[in-house]
Amino acid sequence: MMTISKQILHGLRKALILSLLLIVTTNAQTNYYISTSGNDSNDGKTPQTAWKTLAKLWVSWTPVQPGDSILFRRGDKWAPTTTQAPNAMLRILNKKSGTEQNPIVIGAYGTGDRPIISSENYPTPSAIQVLRTGACRFIIIRDLEFRGHIHFYAQDDMTMGLEDIKFLNNIVDGGFGGGRISFRNDYNYIYSQVPDSNHAAPTNRIELGYNTIRNTTGEDACNFVCAGDYLWVHHNSWYNCEEEALDIAAGYGHIIEYNFITGTTRQGFKIASQFNPVINATIRGNLIVRGGNGTYTSGYALMAQN
Repeated sequence: MMTISKQILHGLRKALILSLLLIVTTNAQTNYYISTSGNDSNDGKTPQTAWKTLAKLWVSWTPVQPGDSILFRRGDKWAPTTTQAPNAMLRILNKKSGTEQNPIVIGAYGTGDRPIISSENYPTPSAIQVLRTGACRFIIIRDLEFRGHIHFYAQDDMTMGLEDIKFLNNIVDGGFGGGRISFRNDYNYIYSQVPDSNHAAPTNRIELGYNTIRNTTGEDACNFVCAGDYLWVHHNSWYNCEEEALDIAAGYGHIIEYNFITGTTRQGFKIASQFNPVINATIRGNLIVRGGNGTYTSGYALMAQN
């Protein structure tokens, strides 16, 4: 009969302990707290030692790792008159990403109303973004209220782009500088050659769910420019939005379901092959009323455009 020496058993136990320690170390997660009653001299790692400003967050992105959370205190509002981050109040560092098992979460803590990030006190509210990303992956943004423009920029890194982004249970109010949501992915449109070859940055697996979007101005309340594949847009409510509530240009495997739209000035929503074809899209359970209300009286609930 084969026997295992005490030395081998000891080595196996030691290796197992080291492996468990490595797993614990790898999965360690840190919460960073932000409160209007905090102090930027704090470490931000407990509610009692919270940071205070959005400017502090901008200069503190380097240690944020997959699995970490950035949490704003419920009931607080950030409406600065100046901003340190380029072009934005809350800016996510370009190429800052989580992983599939450990996404980075930006959300809320405590009880009460959603934390508010607003452009209302900025000298020119329409000239600033309340939220702006670079290219990023595996980011969850949830349980916040934004009063102003939101821009996700895929083209800040043409290889990474935007993938596995979740925008959940937020309020976007455009009554403060005309806010809307734009997933930017600019390239040189060649309308006479549509569908064009895919040379935009990746924009895949974006989830937009359980949000309220209202009073927006500008081109579309939510615009996916040069969309990639597998967008999931569900259980959102749009109220009083200029042009379309939702505009998706291209992509494979989208699911658009159980949304409510009312009071758009053009179509309720639009899918288009401005970039690449739209293939295998599922559209179901949506309620759209008062399309074309106001500026354009001939709006449709849904437009499929090439």
